[in-house]
Amino acid sequence: MKLQGLSSIRTIKAMKTGLCSAQFSSHSQGLPKVKLSDEELMSKVLNRRWMLHIPDTEIHQIKLSLSQGRNRDGPSGNLSFLNNTKPYFGDDLMEKGSEDPFFYVVRDDLLHPLVNGNKARKLDALLPLLVDYSVTDVVTCGGCQSAHAAAVGVIRLVQYLCQSHLLGKERQIKLVVDAGTGTTAIGLGIGAQCLGLPWEVTAVMLADTIDAYRQQEQKLISDFRTRFGFHLTDHCLNEVDGVVHWVARCHQRKFGNVLEGETETCQQIAQQTGILVDPVYTLAAWEMATQLSRKEMEGGARVVMLHTGGTLGLFGLAQRYKSYFRKLKEGLSSVKVALH
Repeated sequence: MKLQGLSSIRTIKAMKTGLCSAQFSSHSQGLPKVKLSDEELMSKVLNRRWMLHIPDTEIHQIKLSLSQGRNRDGPSGNLSFLNNTKPYFGDDLMEKGSEDPFFYVVRDDLLHPLVNGNKARKLDALLPLLVDYSVTDVVTCGGCQSAHAAAVGVIRLVQYLCQSHLLGKERQIKLVVDAGTGTTAIGLGIGAQCLGLPWEVTAVMLADTIDAYRQQEQKLISDFRTRFGFHLTDHCLNEVDGVVHWVARCHQRKFGNVLEGETETCQQIAQQTGILVDPVYTLAAWEMATQLSRKEMEGGARVVMLHTGGTLGLFGLAQRYKSYFRKLKEGLSSVKVALH
């Protein structure tokens, strides 16, 4: 992150003052002097000013059904989707009599027309601090530089989602997210562990090896413990059944590549649900959520996908993959002609 109008020394001092709670011990081990409950500790970590006045986000329910005459590759190949924008989060939501699988989408892509998704969560704890220091311009970049800001912001989201009238604290949840650097997934896992939630984060690896993601996971957990004095059980985050489960994408490829048919799948999802996903990031999470929801039909865990935004990237992809997007345009033109 590049800052204008603020010296690097003052920036570092501001970050340390604002992002680390003053109530924690300054000992080298970073442990609190008084042992706190999980909720008390989270209250202290999250006791700060935020860019987003409230952490609220919409949650939609996506119902799956088999489509006649469709035979595409991938988890979504022969499926149609129906979006329930006002789902009921009752105790019987798993609906034993329900014939169709479904999953939920946390619509963080709707937080702001431009700055949304994990970008908004990353900046949530940071921007008020920078405003206090009269910073007028901020240039953000991806990568591990924003890891701590992402973790704190995403933990705030977890605290919101686990309210009793939403996902709750007792239900088994499989939370699916696409993983570029993996910091959002790790933040979700830390948040679930902090609050003692029976949630498993399934992170779809897009840009690196599983060893690299696990190394990043351990580094962020260690840094988070040092900064905030939080006690984590390391093995819970390393085991397959822990709160962070790293999985490969359904169709693996070099990061940033788009396979034939994926832009059509994104178009299908948009037409049927009104939800924009992109073929690089969020389509990977959508396909994994689809796959898991079919496995969890028999009263298993609820499957919840976090929409991390990034749909503005479709404009860049349209320039790189002109032939794919030209097909979409031609298809839409054919539909308009048929309607007339």
